[in-house]
Parts: sequence; structure tokens; C-alpha cells
Amino acid sequence: MELFSIFASELYSIKYDGEVENEFDRLFKLWMNVEFVSEFIHRNAPLLKDKFWKGYSENDVVMLVRNEAINFQLGLSQLYHNTIKGNFPDFDNKFEPIHLGDTGGYYELVESEIHGADRTVIPYRTVLRFYAVKVDANTYVIGGGGIKLTKTYEGTPGLSKEVAKLGRLKQYLIANGIFDKENLRQFEDEQNI
Repeated sequence: MELFSIFASELYSIKYDGEVENEFDRLFKLWMNVEFVSEFIHRNAPLLKDKFWKGYSENDVVMLVRNEAINFQLGLSQLYHNTIKGNFPDFDNKFEPIHLGDTGGYYELVESEIHGADRTVIPYRTVLRFYAVKVDANTYVIGGGGIKLTKTYEGTPGLSKEVAKLGRLKQYLIANGIFDKENLRQFEDEQNI
């Protein structure tokens, strides 16, 4: 496995062994690929029968994914700039623990997620997720993600696997002595990330 810096000292992504790209790049390429998204939505069309999707066609959801991906990239960039300037919202305001009650603690790496759309705008439809491990305040390592079409990640095919990858990521971080931002920066310096 290999660690990549996305936004210096704040947001990172892992490249798993056997993969060509880190998770951040891999997922954005998939989300921007209309053919991939169309096939995914068509394959999971029965999930669109939920009342949440009332009035949305498969095409509508494909366009939603693509537009959300574009806005997600811009939003992450804005969060990074806010984070380094001490403004809000920052990464900690948008990343949430995946498991309720998982607030972390000393040397505890918290499995977290960030949504692709601003959930404060009503009505909102957000389908994109990055799953990450929180290393320290405003410091996250992306380890997976996907398109979420159901209320819980367990209901959308493939997302449980994406969340489970965070266990491997946590093992990697622990094995490399990464428990906080200082450890991460030391590792970054040693590895020339």
C-alpha cells in the first residue's frame, strides 16, 4: 500500500496493492465516467423505486452523480482552504463518523465519511461518498467510496466492501506508526510523499 497527499498535510488517499490509482483519483474517474455511472444506475434501478427517488429517472440520477462529482471536487478544495486558514466549514465539519458513537480518542483512528453534496441545502440529494480514516483534527486518509442509492451503505451493492477496506487502511496506518498528524508528517517526510 502507498499513501498519497491530496491536499498537503490535511487530506490523503491510499493506493492499495495491485491497484493502479489511489482511491481519490480512482473514484473521481469512475464518477465522471458516464458509461460506468449509467451501467451502475441501470444495474441498481430497483433501488430507485424508493420514495426518496420519486420523480427521478435513471438518467436524472446519472446526471446527479456527474454534477455532484464536479461540485464535490470544488467543495473539497474549498474545505481545504478553509481548514488551513482556520475558517469554517473545515474538514472536521463535513466528515462524520460512519459508526454512531465512534468519536475517537487518543491513538484511535476513526472510520469516517464525507458526502458529495451540501446536506444543509434543502431539498438535497447526495449520492457520493468518500470513506476515510480520521488521523487527527482535520486530517483524513481516504480509503474507499462509492455511489450510495439507499438510506444505509449496506443497502447499496459494493459499499459494505468499500467501508470494510478501512480496516486494512487502519492496519497500514498502525503498522507505520501513524496515529496523529505529527506521525503522518514524519512518515510523509521519510517517504517523500
